[in-house]
Amino acid sequence: MSKKSEEKEIVEVTNAGNQNLLYIIIIILLIIIAIWGFFLWMQLGKTNAPVQTIVQTSTGTTQTSPIATDITVTIYDDKRCTDCQTDVVLEQLKWVPVLAAANFIEREFSEDGVSEFLETNGITALPAAIFSTNNVWSELAQYLSPLDSGEFSLALWASHNPFVERSDNGFLIAEPEVLTEIKETAYFKWPDDAKITWVEYTDVNCGYCKKMETDGTANAVLAKFPEELNKTSSNYVWVGGAATQKAAEILECAGKLWWAELFNSMISQVLTDWDNSEEAMLAFAAEQWADRDTIKSCLDNGETKDIVAQKFATWAETFGITGTPGNVLINNETWEYEIVSGAYPADKFIETVNKLLGNS
Repeated sequence: MSKKSEEKEIVEVTNAGNQNLLYIIIIILLIIIAIWGFFLWMQLGKTNAPVQTIVQTSTGTTQTSPIATDITVTIYDDKRCTDCQTDVVLEQLKWVPVLAAANFIEREFSEDGVSEFLETNGITALPAAIFSTNNVWSELAQYLSPLDSGEFSLALWASHNPFVERSDNGFLIAEPEVLTEIKETAYFKWPDDAKITWVEYTDVNCGYCKKMETDGTANAVLAKFPEELNKTSSNYVWVGGAATQKAAEILECAGKLWWAELFNSMISQVLTDWDNSEEAMLAFAAEQWADRDTIKSCLDNGETKDIVAQKFATWAETFGITGTPGNVLINNETWEYEIVSGAYPADKFIETVNKLLGNS
């Protein structure tokens, strides 16, 4: 495969960093399109045939029944969630034709009985859409799963866990040892003693990581908070597989043997030029007055292979990062943190830093 083809394939990869909201909207839009298509077909065909649905019974068999006219959809939300976009989910559901006459109810996690209901029914991710029946058109019914309460949950692939410990401000709380590990292993850009640390989990083969770099997002945010914010990148072996692994090891060798500035400038160069070959990376290191042969020896001897694996595992498990760019912004004094999944514009990161700083 040519370099141009590889680039096209990589850039077209879905931004997994945005996957929570993206999956939710896609699922609902697919339902809307499918159902509107059916209704349009009925209109054009001038058919008076009754609308039917396929419903899963408790025995696993199927049966047909008319669309229910009495449907209640309860939307469960958590006001502490800063990225749930529950209002978007609600508006999308109201566009589903078979839900035009549905009764929509909104419930907040802090309300009496809500946490007990969610826990009893094994719901640990919000927003959640709970249907009073699955006796609806099959294009929607296929996404509904039965609950112990006798109701049905719509699969939204949400990720906000309301049961996880949070601060009074709604932020997740990092363990102190996690912050210690970051400080001991990270290569910081800008002041080491900043109040807020931004960790970007990046893959040098990730098209959206390239976009963030070429857009100058990080530099714009750092310029906004010259004293309060520092940034580090951590290699996340995802899109590029073996190619990313080798590039990550070279980067770690550069940081380990030389300096943080080389580590950060090399990542920027690789993403900007879109060339993460061993030859190109070693050549760039030499241009920055680093010893090419020393870095090459470090790579060949596998001196940083374990470091890459450790960082990848630790951050994926600790912060639940499932794609790149995955951004974690941490208040080093309160241990509060927020995850910004995806290649958002600088304004999104500025907003998050201000919230973590307690700025109004």
